[in-house]
Amino acid sequence: MEMKCPNCGAENQDSARFCQMCARPLQASYQTPVATAQPLTMRLVYLRYWMWGCLYTGVMSLVGSVVVGVGMGEPAFGALMVVYGLLMLTVGIWLLRKHGTGWNA
Repeated sequence: MEMKCPNCGAENQDSARFCQMCARPLQASYQTPVATAQPLTMRLVYLRYWMWGCLYTGVMSLVGSVVVGVGMGEPAFGALMVVYGLLMLTVGIWLLRKHGTGWNA
């Protein structure tokens, strides 16, 4: 089966994307659609890394705050690390509660 070019009327193969005579694009219904969004699986992978990264960073910041604040005598910096650690844990727990563990996806 052949398709006519809407511009010049030339006969083209059914699978052609451009006219053989005038090189104009053929009808959009015959063109392959371009994917604009990432597949859902990649979004879940990114979400999983963010979630576990937030949880890990939060725990390590809390542990580091004890080492820095108590062991090295820097209470102000230790307190800042506690706040950062609690913030990261909060984000990680929120992601965990909203999207689950991510192991089932």
